[in-house]
Amino acid sequence: MQQFPNTYQGFNWALLHLRDVYAPNVLLAFHVSVWSTSVDVGSSHDPSLDAAGIGARTGAFAAESGAVLAGPGTSTYDLIFTDGLDRDAGFYKYAQADPNRWWDRLNLAYPNFQRWELWLANASQAAGRKPIFVWQIPLGNQYFQTQNNIPGHYQDNRAEYFFSHLEELRDTGIVALLFGGGGANVTTFTDADNDGITNPPAFCSSDGISSGQVCNNHPSTVADDDGGFIRMSAEQYYAHPLPLGVMVSTPGGALRPQVAPPTSDTGEPSVALEVDLGASSIDPAVAAPGQDVKLRQNTIANTDATVRVDFELVDARGQQVFQTQVPDQRVLLGSVMSTSTTFTVPGDLADGRYTLKVGVLSNDGTTQYVRSEAAGTLIIR
Repeated sequence: MQQFPNTYQGFNWALLHLRDVYAPNVLLAFHVSVWSTSVDVGSSHDPSLDAAGIGARTGAFAAESGAVLAGPGTSTYDLIFTDGLDRDAGFYKYAQADPNRWWDRLNLAYPNFQRWELWLANASQAAGRKPIFVWQIPLGNQYFQTQNNIPGHYQDNRAEYFFSHLEELRDTGIVALLFGGGGANVTTFTDADNDGITNPPAFCSSDGISSGQVCNNHPSTVADDDGGFIRMSAEQYYAHPLPLGVMVSTPGGALRPQVAPPTSDTGEPSVALEVDLGASSIDPAVAAPGQDVKLRQNTIANTDATVRVDFELVDARGQQVFQTQVPDQRVLLGSVMSTSTTFTVPGDLADGRYTLKVGVLSNDGTTQYVRSEAAGTLIIR
């Protein structure tokens, strides 16, 4: 048998070698954890946290462990796995007195979904841009009345956010969502508690939302302990699935999703460029005069092209306080392009809320392909 070093890297190479010899058609995945650098992106409230940098460190470790760097005579890992949370956020708050597991569905306070996506996208990129599977996703929701934060019926907002932001997840590099709790008493998609259809009084809560409230005011009609949310969402998804394309090999041997270009009525590929905006980020989201703020925009297109990305910040009256364009951005079919720029907050800029607008144009600036008038919010104080 091939000899490998007695290290963690050697362990991974040995595992890959066994796959290559005995099960060459099996895909192997490397797991990256949101807390692997001892800084938990999934629970930190720190607005200055460098999610992109932490993700890059996480992915670099995965790359050295076999995601990119192959051992002598071995292949590499094919996929990246990660888990957002192993139990419902409501379980952590109401059963274990830990309120820090909720993510802000508005992506204004921390922790939130878009910062997690930024971490994950950078981890995947550093690990060879492997397709991502998210597993052990909590099944709780804030939609059905049966979700009243008792054993078997705890709330969470990940399932709701994921099903309503599928293109955003795809642009991050996620190709599969696997639902299921990691412990007892969490919400399930069956009647595990054997309590039948339950519809206790609805209530409103600020859990998982930075402003306003969310109310679970929809009665359940099935006995599933999540009220049938996963069943309902899956049916809606399969009625209109989101195309991911085929998995293609990159020069380094990795697999990545390739989104097929649109076709004409004759079935011939179209050369017209179509661009979609993925996740946007402002880091930090709350800044002071003189501070540097990183503005980032992910973009995906239906064909290879070179574009320019326009960043603009406006105040509450719509007056522009910043604009810059980043030209010569190369976007590749099926890949997420990430473009960033730095905004240094002027010393005389007034406190308040500023809106980020983003557009993608042809590289000569004559054609605009897509634009968002509200890609994010920056607070100066």
